[in-house]
Amino acid sequence: MTLEGNIPFCLERFESLQGKPSSIFSNQSKIMKFKVSGNQLEGVLPFSIFSNASSLYYLDLSNNKLEVEIESPSWVPTFQPGYLNLASCGLNKKNCHVFLTFISTQHLLYLLDLSDNSLEGSVPFLYLSGKKINGSFIDCFANGTSPLESLDISDNHVKGSLPENIGYLLPSLISFIVSSNALEGNIPWSFGYLPFHCVDLSHNMLLGTDTSMTMLRILYLSSNHFKGVISPTILNSPNLLILDVQDNDLSGDIPEWLLCQMKTLQVFDISHNHLSGGIPFFLDNITFWNKSSPSPTYWNDCNPLLMMTEIDLSSNQLIGSVPSEMGELSQLRFLNFSINSLTGFIPISFQNLRSMESLDFSHNKLRGRIPSELVGLTSLSVFSVAYNNISGRYPFEHQFSTFTSQCYEGNLELCGDPLPRKCSTANQSEPKEKKGIRMIDHHFFFYAFVTVSYALGFWAFFGILNIKKNSRHKNLHILVKFYQKLLMILFLETW
Repeated sequence: MTLEGNIPFCLERFESLQGKPSSIFSNQSKIMKFKVSGNQLEGVLPFSIFSNASSLYYLDLSNNKLEVEIESPSWVPTFQPGYLNLASCGLNKKNCHVFLTFISTQHLLYLLDLSDNSLEGSVPFLYLSGKKINGSFIDCFANGTSPLESLDISDNHVKGSLPENIGYLLPSLISFIVSSNALEGNIPWSFGYLPFHCVDLSHNMLLGTDTSMTMLRILYLSSNHFKGVISPTILNSPNLLILDVQDNDLSGDIPEWLLCQMKTLQVFDISHNHLSGGIPFFLDNITFWNKSSPSPTYWNDCNPLLMMTEIDLSSNQLIGSVPSEMGELSQLRFLNFSINSLTGFIPISFQNLRSMESLDFSHNKLRGRIPSELVGLTSLSVFSVAYNNISGRYPFEHQFSTFTSQCYEGNLELCGDPLPRKCSTANQSEPKEKKGIRMIDHHFFFYAFVTVSYALGFWAFFGILNIKKNSRHKNLHILVKFYQKLLMILFLETW
C-alpha cells in the first residue's frame, strides 16, 4: 500500500503509539505531513528513511524514545520542510551528538526545534538563503533572507558567541530560545533589527547587552554573567510582560524608571543579585498589577489560570520596611521578600491580596506580629516568616494551621499553637496603640514627635495631621518567587 497526501487529523490525537516507525517511509514519496510527537516510539531511526519524501513540509518526531541518526549515513535531503521539530530525539547519539550538518540545506524553515538533545560543540555552518556561515556562531558576514521565525536549540552544548549580524541573517525571527548552552560574549547589537517577541538566553555565560528590542514581550537572561546596574535599554521594550534577570552579578539600586515606565510588566524577577537600597514607589503605575486597571488586551484570549503575576527580589541586599501600599496590588499571586535586610512590620493591608498563593518574608529583620487578618487569604499555600524578629500569637486558623514549623522557626518571641512557647496574658491581645503604629513607618513617628515638641496645642494638632497626609507614600520593598516558563509556553501557543 502506498500512502499519499496528509496524515488524517484524527491520527494526531493518538498519544500512546509504540514500536518503530522506520518501515512506514520505505516508499512514501508523496507524504507531506508527519507528526508523531509525545508517544512511546523507540529504537534507532536513521533520518535517511525520509530521503524519498520529497514533498514533506511538516515533520515532528519530538518527545519519544527515539535515537534519530542524521549523520549516519550521510545524505542530502530532497525535502524542504517549513516546520521541523526534533526536540528530545537523541540526535546523533552514535556520532557523539555532533551538530546537524543537513540543516545547511534547509532554506524554508519557519520553525526549528532541536532542544534537549545534548548536541556538542559549535555550529559548524548554517546555510541560510544560499549563504554559508562559518565558525562558532561568530564571523558571520553574509546577509540572509531566511523565513525562519522560531528557533529553539536550548539544552545543548553550543558554544562561542552569537553573530553580530544575526539580525540580517534571520530577519524574520520572532522566537529565539538558546538557553542552557555555553554561549559567551555580549548580546549582538543587531538584535535590535529583529521582530523578537520572545528571547531566552538563560543559563549561558553572556556578559552584557546594549541593544534595543522594541517588540519584545518575554525576556529571560537569568544565570549569566551580567554585571553593573540594570541597563536602561530595557525601556526600549515598552510592552515587556516577563523580565527575568535572576542569578547574575547586578548591583546598585533598583532604578526608578524600571517600575515607573514598564507599564505592562507581569512577571519581574531580579533575585539572586547584589542589588541594594530601596524600591521606588511607582508600582501602582504597572497596568496589570493595579486592581483598578483592566487586563492588557494582549492576554484577553488567554486562560486566566495562567495569567500569573509574580515578583521576586529575594537574595539581594535590600533594606527598609514593607509598605502597606502593596496591599492594593490585588492581582499578585507570588511575592518573595526572603534573604534581605527588610525591617518594620508585616502590613495589615496584605489582607487584600486575595489571589496570593505564595508569600515569603523569611530571613529578614521584620518585627511585630503576624496580622490575624491574613487568615482570610484562602488561596495562600506557601507562607514563611522564618528567621525574623516576629513576636506575639501565631494565628493558628484556616490554612495557617497547615503550615509546617519551618514556616515560623527562628522567631523566639512567637507563641501559641502549634509552637511550644505558650502566650502570656500580655500576648493575648494587641494594644490598640501598637496597632496604629503598625500602619505608619518610623519616619512619620519621628517627625510627629519633633512637631509636638516644638509647637503647642492647636498648631501641634494640625501639624500632625499634615504629616499624616504626606506620609501615605512610603518606600517600596518587594520580593517575588518566579514560576518560570508557563507564560512563555502560553505565549508561543497563542502567537
